[in-house]
Amino acid sequence: MAAVDPPQFNPHLREQQLRTEADGWDVADPEQAVAEDLTVIDVSGWKPTLGLRPAPIANAVRDACERVGFFQITGHGLSSRIIEQATSMNRAFHALPLETKMSIAMDQPGAIGGVGYLPIGHNKLPKRAVGNRNAAFIVKTSADLMADDNLWPTEAELPGFRRAVTDYLTAISDLAMQVVTLYEAALGLDPGFLDTAFTGPLARLRFSHYPPGEWDAPVSGATWG
Repeated sequence: MAAVDPPQFNPHLREQQLRTEADGWDVADPEQAVAEDLTVIDVSGWKPTLGLRPAPIANAVRDACERVGFFQITGHGLSSRIIEQATSMNRAFHALPLETKMSIAMDQPGAIGGVGYLPIGHNKLPKRAVGNRNAAFIVKTSADLMADDNLWPTEAELPGFRRAVTDYLTAISDLAMQVVTLYEAALGLDPGFLDTAFTGPLARLRFSHYPPGEWDAPVSGATWG
């Protein structure tokens, strides 16, 4: 039997499909989330470099992905210092004057796309008719994209910000690669099966800010993005 080529992925068609789906969501009467809605999995016993891949953890990941679609992990070993520094710097960045943040606004001439600052009211990520009610700072890295290629506030404008963000991005990217081994086990794949698909993977970090009261008034954002 002749091999069948996989269908070509059309990102524009997929975007339209997702936007149509989102437009059909009924959000008139949202239901308050409860703690039980989120699956929490302790991965402290998951140490793939030592050959420790407990089946109960892999089974919990598979169950969460099939029933819920997402999960939260604990026991990951990520440094609390790195997390606290990143959280503190996120607050400090969004507290900067708007003029300073707009100097590194996304899609600067000559800069790579999709990085930098997005103000409240943007409709770029994702594309939509109504502007988002949050602001964001976005950094990307990949096999061909270094931290230096991104847009950053100067050290004088926000001392220590770039170092804290890159430390966090490195740590969370390393953790993400450990999560890949969880998916391998959850799918019943051999260890290392997915390695070739994650050589120099794209990492995209978004520091968001939801100002109090932004939900009280409409935001058009029609002129942005």
